Amino acid sequence: MNHLTAKERRAIRRLLAAIQEYRKLDPDMQLPMAASLLIVALKDGVSRTEVMEDLNVAGSTATRNLMGLMAEGRLGRPGHGLVSQRVNPDERRWRMHSLTPEGLEVVRRLAEIIEPSESGRPKPSDRRAVGAEDGDQPRKIAKRKAPPGAE
Repeated sequence: MNHLTAKERRAIRRLLAAIQEYRKLDPDMQLPMAASLLIVALKDGVSRTEVMEDLNVAGSTATRNLMGLMAEGRLGRPGHGLVSQRVNPDERRWRMHSLTPEGLEVVRRLAEIIEPSESGRPKPSDRRAVGAEDGDQPRKIAKRKAPPGAE
């Protein structure tokens, strides 16, 4: 028996919807890469070292994830084009990472899924797509007919 509250179920459905949004970009995207995108969104101009520290991952992992999020990708493969890199003007050895316009759009879609704006709530079809249980959907209650002679 599931002991989650309705609020907890809604939060989990939103999280699942956000994961599905990531899967549209790359069905095999690993969690550290997804988290790296969010760090870049929160900290415009973030360095690889900051991503590494914020996510508690190795430097090579931070580099691999950031490169995968850039247009050039790594190992000659195309990347996602969600993050750009530029030289830090104050310290030329460091690179700064920011969202591209495409990256900003993805992050905005994720934010809307997690916390819908006042004007837009997730459509019931969206809720169903992310694992809503039958008990979570509003139901139409059929009117029962009164037994004969009970009126």
